[in-house]
Amino acid sequence: MPADFFGCIPEAEYHAAYSRWSNSMLQTFRYRRRLAEARYMLRTAPPEKPTAGMERGTLTHQAILHPDQLSGNYAIYPASVLAKNGAASTGDAKAFREENERAGKIVMKSEEFADIKAMADSVRRVCGRWLSLPCKRAHTIHWTNQETGVPLKMLADWIIDSETMICFDLKTTRDASPKAFTRSVEKFGYWGQDAQYREGLTVATGKPCELYFVAVEAEYPFTCAIHALDEGSQNHAARARLKTLQDLQKCRESGVWAEPWEGNVSPLSLSTFFDSEN
Repeated sequence: MPADFFGCIPEAEYHAAYSRWSNSMLQTFRYRRRLAEARYMLRTAPPEKPTAGMERGTLTHQAILHPDQLSGNYAIYPASVLAKNGAASTGDAKAFREENERAGKIVMKSEEFADIKAMADSVRRVCGRWLSLPCKRAHTIHWTNQETGVPLKMLADWIIDSETMICFDLKTTRDASPKAFTRSVEKFGYWGQDAQYREGLTVATGKPCELYFVAVEAEYPFTCAIHALDEGSQNHAARARLKTLQDLQKCRESGVWAEPWEGNVSPLSLSTFFDSEN
């Protein structure tokens, strides 16, 4: 089934479009069906507000993938508006932040921006040979899942077109080691992203796809590492994602978005808590 669209659109436009389901939207549905209905179907729930970490991740992406666009997207607090202890707690700091946020800019301190530059430099040291190759950056794919009919979308950080499509996805993290990043893959649903991106790229190009997570630490020493799910995990991820798509399509068709645990008595175990108390 061919992809409906393969190109580059503004990131804000991509995230604001709810007619197609991204991995993060599927993640919301997986754990909070009623919230997914309210946010993406009824539009009665406000969109998720970006955290400081998410904003830092956005600027890190831009610093690596589109450095020419970075300067217009952030503002640094002048030292003169900060408190003596360096806090952005003064009235002048608040006014500076509000003025720049109205202009769509992310506001931060100079040392925070220095961290972003350090993360970008770390990624370039590890991935420079791939970043220097001809590639598609910040590309969106729209398609429909063949098994369920759910309309889907993805935003790939950068893609190298070869006999096998090679897709890199940048993640900021506290710990880029394999053991710690495995926990991030589980906690934040990156496994679903693996399955989503492999399907989208294969549908769009007719080629097999390999997905690599580029994990860069948001704090010193800003270590960067490349990770990929093994074949068994890829297969488990694909099956679990398909189950999510099947459940989503049932809700879309029936109009019933009740949580699976609603109407039941859910036993709550506090054994771990009390074990820790003794």
